[in-house]
Amino acid sequence: MNNVYIFKDYGKVEITLKEILEKKGISRNKLSVMIAVNYDLVNRYYNNLVIRVDIDIIA
Repeated sequence: MNNVYIFKDYGKVEITLKEILEKKGISRNKLSVMIAVNYDLVNRYYNNLVIRVDIDIIA
């Protein structure tokens, strides 16, 4: 029987936004305003709760 999907493990990406913002002295709210995205999205990256990374956001 042929499988339609092949799942591969490419590893894990860990975003350390919390440490970076603390070092730079930038709040999550200020960052969300600076990059024009919703605070909730920044908060999910901050708490490393992102399931699928959007390259346009982190670029």
